[in-house]
Amino acid sequence: MGKMISPLGHIDFEPLEFHREADKFVVRGKAGMWEAKFYFTPQEVLRLLRLFISFSVLGYIIVLPFLYFRSLSHHKKEHDKGQRVN
Repeated sequence: MGKMISPLGHIDFEPLEFHREADKFVVRGKAGMWEAKFYFTPQEVLRLLRLFISFSVLGYIIVLPFLYFRSLSHHKKEHDKGQRVN
């Protein structure tokens, strides 16, 4: 789903669940081949929300439907190209 890219390598990340454990916000997912849980304190969640509310992120949300449909069109073209028999 997502990909973490760092000098140490690339790791795919797939969030599976968001929930609460006591005072922590928890994201459970798969990081590469491993199950992983990310724990966030209330202060960290507020900081994430502040980072999320930016012109860059809001602009991405606005164009997201167009990006999504363009990617569908691209995948369909790739699929159709693979189906052609010469």
